[in-house]
Amino acid sequence: MLNLVRNLNREEYEPYVLLGETGPLMQELEKEGVPVFILPEMASLPYNKPIYKIGCLQSYARQPRSLKAFDGFLASHPEFDIVYLNNMFLCPYLKLAKKHGRKALIHIREHWPRHAHPLQFSIIRNMIGRWADRVIAINEYSASIIPGLGDRVHIVYDGIDMSGRYENMPYDSIFGYDCSGLKVFLYIGGYTPIKGISEIVEVFHGIQRDDYRLLIVGDRPEKDMRPGMRRTCDIIDSDSRIKCIPSTYRIEHLVRQAYCTVSFFTWPHANLFLAESIISRTPAIAARTEESEEYSDNGLLAFLCPFKDKKALREAFLKPEAEYEALRKRVEESSAAIASKFDKNRNVKMWHDAVAGL
Repeated sequence: MLNLVRNLNREEYEPYVLLGETGPLMQELEKEGVPVFILPEMASLPYNKPIYKIGCLQSYARQPRSLKAFDGFLASHPEFDIVYLNNMFLCPYLKLAKKHGRKALIHIREHWPRHAHPLQFSIIRNMIGRWADRVIAINEYSASIIPGLGDRVHIVYDGIDMSGRYENMPYDSIFGYDCSGLKVFLYIGGYTPIKGISEIVEVFHGIQRDDYRLLIVGDRPEKDMRPGMRRTCDIIDSDSRIKCIPSTYRIEHLVRQAYCTVSFFTWPHANLFLAESIISRTPAIAARTEESEEYSDNGLLAFLCPFKDKKALREAFLKPEAEYEALRKRVEESSAAIASKFDKNRNVKMWHDAVAGL
């Protein structure tokens, strides 16, 4: 959302942002000169959870109060022409936008498997199909999960711009010795469980290769670790081949030095790191999802492992060097096409084209 606001044509649109709470995002928006409102009652629908889960029931229980508060907010701000919802789970607000005579847009960024929790998903689909004037989807899969939208849905990829993301960070300095003869695998997902940190560390630790290294980029949790994450941290501490550094946005030099990048999402969602690796002409390992297939030209430009298959992940780590070099060559030949798909300026224009005419 911050990038969207930053790239908005201010001659055509005057943005105002409504958040559920204060925090860093509000501060960044205010730096851009964007007025920010806070609506503490704001609540979204649950994301692909069994309805009997306490958190899921609580999300639905918060909806009446949330809708009443948003209804009042729109009533007190007749100057707004368009209501733009930044994720799929705010879709109940679409009806209220139409009630107040505003154009209603929604941005679908999430991955909801088509056959998971069909009752809840059908409610979301029906709301979007009935009330949205425009739908922006971040990839082909996101566009496909709400059928029947016709020309109301537009695919606008999250822009990838590697300029300004370079910082000189030689592997030799990070590891403290000459890495020229080593194969360094790079993982930047931090310690978020759905990024596959535990599975990657476990599989890597079980591979007895003295020439292998794993570089983890992310901030280690300092407290309230669950047993599984504690075991993962213990493995990291026990394996001298694994190195951790703090999270950084400036990843370009790290990616370009890597023998291969690795991501192994345990919850399907858009894998921009895979696209960033390909754009940087570096081989990548990733879990196979609809998004990773789309971003890697149906697997031609990456080693894709069946979802949650740790045996396949191990096999990808251990592929012969000749296969890695063949993949690197394919990536080098096709990186420009992937860079074009995610080009920031191109996608900013596509967003404005999609919204034009409302």
